[in-house]
Amino acid sequence: MNLNRRSFLVAGSAFALGGCLSRGRRRPPQDPAVVAEIEDEIAKGYFTCCCAGTVGGAVYTIGDRRPGLGAPVPADEDSLFEIASVSKTFCALVCARLWDAGLLDLDAPFTKYLPDHVLAKEKCDITVRDLGAHCSGFSNGWMGQAGIYNPTWPYRDQASYEAAVLSARPVCARRTDYIYACHNMILLGFIVERLTGLDLDAAARKYVWKPLGLKATTWQNCPNNPDTVRIYTKGWCPLGTKGDENARNSTRPVGNAGVFTSVKELLVYADDLLSRRTFSKAVYDLMFTREFSLDGYGRTFGWDQTPGNAPPGWSAATITHHGYTGQYVAIDPEKRQAAVVLTNLMSSKSEIRSPAYRARRLLAAQMARPTTI
Repeated sequence: MNLNRRSFLVAGSAFALGGCLSRGRRRPPQDPAVVAEIEDEIAKGYFTCCCAGTVGGAVYTIGDRRPGLGAPVPADEDSLFEIASVSKTFCALVCARLWDAGLLDLDAPFTKYLPDHVLAKEKCDITVRDLGAHCSGFSNGWMGQAGIYNPTWPYRDQASYEAAVLSARPVCARRTDYIYACHNMILLGFIVERLTGLDLDAAARKYVWKPLGLKATTWQNCPNNPDTVRIYTKGWCPLGTKGDENARNSTRPVGNAGVFTSVKELLVYADDLLSRRTFSKAVYDLMFTREFSLDGYGRTFGWDQTPGNAPPGWSAATITHHGYTGQYVAIDPEKRQAAVVLTNLMSSKSEIRSPAYRARRLLAAQMARPTTI
């Protein structure tokens, strides 16, 4: 799809939503440099649809949500994207709710809740909090310059999936390095299951989505939902299936990825994190308080708080999370603003330090910028 400047500014639907989205209006990006960057780095084949919005503003949608499956179907505010690693924030919030209820000790060794983990037979000092801040020492099968590879990642065989997770060892001591790893959130998801007796979908619905009023958000595949967006990860995924390999290969929801939701419901979620109206103060403080810092990286429990990953001009308190298939959420508690950008394509040019990722950050900043209409 080609997206020229005029079509970006006027194509698709633009409308004010109820509830948290009705307090103001925003225009789509007007800065020519931002528009040009979005055109150059995203629109030239990096997505077929995009939904972007800001708390207190409008939602703007562009493109076809079901490429290759017949006549184009326009994206809209209710389009369900598989949000890849942004799912991790929901896993973290479920854990925060269990902690607030006194059911989970964040500073206990995680093996207290997973006694069948290989480290439970040894002296393990990796805490639940370490998992949430990605400073546990676990990896996605590698350890950067050390060149250490863990062959249990990814877990390609469902029969050995859980055994592989529970037998994997960290590649460095806790809190000596920052290694962003899906493994951490998969372990947290297992802990949620053990504590609640529920799978992650049911647990998230009970502890997070129902209290927030999120009715469409799900951790299950949704091939028959007419709002589902087709996701691309090194090839088009079957409609309604998860783009993440590990989430797709598991027969139950796992903590690192796999949630389907819309820009509309993500903005309700973001608005609640800003307004702090549903859960306890301790839960919100946990989401916004930095747990670990190293070499410029900052992590809270479940969120990125690295200043360079926030939209330009946002405060250092901003928390963000990106998803492998082109999702981006940013929440700034100091400037009282939040924005969501969802796309449906992954390419080598869409990852966190790429021009396309920078364009999503700029789009988020532009969506949250108030204008006079």
